[in-house]
Amino acid sequence: MEMRLFGIGVAMGIYLWLTKRWVKSGKLDSRRAAAVWHSLFFALAGFAVTLIAVLSIESRIRFVSASAETLSLRELLMGLGGALLLGTWG
Repeated sequence: MEMRLFGIGVAMGIYLWLTKRWVKSGKLDSRRAAAVWHSLFFALAGFAVTLIAVLSIESRIRFVSASAETLSLRELLMGLGGALLLGTWG
């Protein structure tokens, strides 16, 4: 689970770095670009929140498996569902 949380942190850090870089260069000045970038943040946040919720609900035995470093298809689909929901709402 810690590796997954680290991955979420890295993704959020990359988003922050790109945001600062693109604000300075003026790429996010148009309403359309800002709306798309905002929706991408909501999708990323939705994926992270849903993934953390799914991981928190799973039993402790599930965390101590041989493939603890990979995401299962169920976890990935639930995360993408949360990303789609918040991305379209944002």
